[in-house]
Order: sequence, then structure tokens, then C-alpha cells
Amino acid sequence: MRHVILILMLAGIGLASDPVLAQSATARDNFPNKAIRMIVPVAPGGGTDIVGRIAAAKLAEGLGYPVVVENRDGASGMIGSAAVAKSAPDGYTLLLAFASHTTIPFLYPQVPYDVVRDFSPISLIATQPLVMSVPFSLPASNVREFIALAKSRPGALNAGVSTAGGGGHLALEAFKKTTGIDIVSVIYKGGAPALSAMLAGDVHLMVATISQVLPQIKTGRIKTIATIGRTRLPILPEVPALEESGIREVEGTPWQGILGPAGLPAPIVERLNGEVIRLLKLPDIIQKLDAIGSYPLPSTPAEFGAQIVKELNVLGRIIRETGIKVQ
Repeated sequence: MRHVILILMLAGIGLASDPVLAQSATARDNFPNKAIRMIVPVAPGGGTDIVGRIAAAKLAEGLGYPVVVENRDGASGMIGSAAVAKSAPDGYTLLLAFASHTTIPFLYPQVPYDVVRDFSPISLIATQPLVMSVPFSLPASNVREFIALAKSRPGALNAGVSTAGGGGHLALEAFKKTTGIDIVSVIYKGGAPALSAMLAGDVHLMVATISQVLPQIKTGRIKTIATIGRTRLPILPEVPALEESGIREVEGTPWQGILGPAGLPAPIVERLNGEVIRLLKLPDIIQKLDAIGSYPLPSTPAEFGAQIVKELNVLGRIIRETGIKVQ
């Protein structure tokens, strides 16, 4: 009996003295117990913001506490991302990262965080195809007509960029380099401001996600002249793919995903990842994403982290080759 008591005492002492096990148990059992803040590092109204709000609303249902979206736009997402990188690793401040997360290290001389070391990957959420759109009044109804117009008026046309270094920006610069056209890239603080500029006549081309421009396509205020890539989109079957015009060097796959600050306890990462995986299987979420031209893209934390590292290698090379710069 004495031996049994001693074993139990030793076992109790061992558990109590292991701070890692104690912290993991606390994190697993107590998270969440208050509202969660999701920082969206772009202006309201664009594709990334819409995806973030769809995800936040359903995450709140699963977690039992509000998930409050906070827009902190500016500097290609760096302002909002820096706020998350500096936050406490407790799961109550999250980042809705997007494609420029892996390009800003090559566009800015100083980035106030490391895009790998300072974040904990949780899950990818969605991806969107890119399309090329122009104002309805522009005298170009297809890619070849736009190229001819741009070459007849070198330097006179503007291209709106929703985020410096994002998927749309990379595709735009590759398009300019491949076709040899001289158009001015104008960088805005998000998809909504860039789209407003095009509707006002200040921008003559946007390479943007379908979610950003679909409402204006439906109302006839803008027209889409191509989809980026090899195939047409089911949501826009009448719009030819860019490769149908013989242009094969332009690609882009924007995405959104959730990151936390570095050091986020594994039980919290697992809980959040499980909720994201769950919500991306729900028919109403799939329908909402489909309505804005987005596709669910669930992943494990490890898969998301691996994609970030891969893109840093690939996109760094593309940016150097195309000479993209942030003015």
C-alpha cells in the first residue's frame, strides 16, 4: 500500500512539475473563453475581406464566441500582419493572410516581421481564379484588342492593382512583360478602391479575383476579357482563357488563410484548424464561396506552412525576373 501511495505521489509531482503539459492542458480546456479578433489586412469590400467575413461568422458559431473582423489595410498587408506578429500567442488575435504574404519580403526593403518565423500556420481557406477586366466603355472586347489599344497609346492607360505583390499584381506585370505593352500600374489599398477607380474611368485594366469584380460584371458596368490560365471558368463560360490568345506565361492563384502569432500552443492550433476544416465542408459556406468565385482550400497547418515556404522560393524568382517594384 505504501508503495502504491508513493507511486501516485511521484506521478502527481511529475505532472505538476511539467509546465509544457500543464500549459497544453490549460490551452485545450479553456480556449476560447472570450471574443477572438481576426485582423484582415486590406480595406473592406474586396475579395479577401469578403472571404474573411464569411469564415469569421461561421467560426464564431463553432467556437461559441464572436470572431470580430478588424480591417487594418496598408503597405500590402504589412500593417495588419505586424500587429498579429506582435500579439500574444493565445489564439485571440488571428490574421487573415493572403497571397502578398509571400511576396512582400521581395518588394520592401524593411519588413517588421519574418513571414515564416513570426507566425503559426492554421489553415488555408480559399483560392480564387484571376480575371482581366476593363471598363465597359473601353474600346476593347478581348485581349488582342486591348493589346493593340495599349500599343497605340503607350503610357496612356492605367492598370489598377489592389495590393502590391499580390497574385493579381504578379500576373499583371507578367502580362505586360510578355506582350510588351506600356501601361502604368497604379497600386491601391485594396480591391474595392481599385474597382472604384476603374468605374470612375481612372483605371483601364484590372487583373483581379473573380470575387472582386463579379457584381460589376453582372450589372454590365465592366467587361471581362480573359481568365488567367489554361481553361475557362464555369462561372464565366463565355470568357476565353488567356492561353486561348496564345499567352502562356501568365499565371496566378490568389489565396486566403489563417495565421496566428508564433508560439501558438498546438492544442489551440488544432482546435482552430478543426473548425476551419469543418466550416469549409458546410453546404452553405461552399455556396457562399462559389457565389463570389472562390473555392474551398482546407489544409493542415503543416501543409499551409509548406506552401508559404515554397511560394517564397518561387515568387521571389518571378519578382526578380519581372522587375516588380513598389513605388
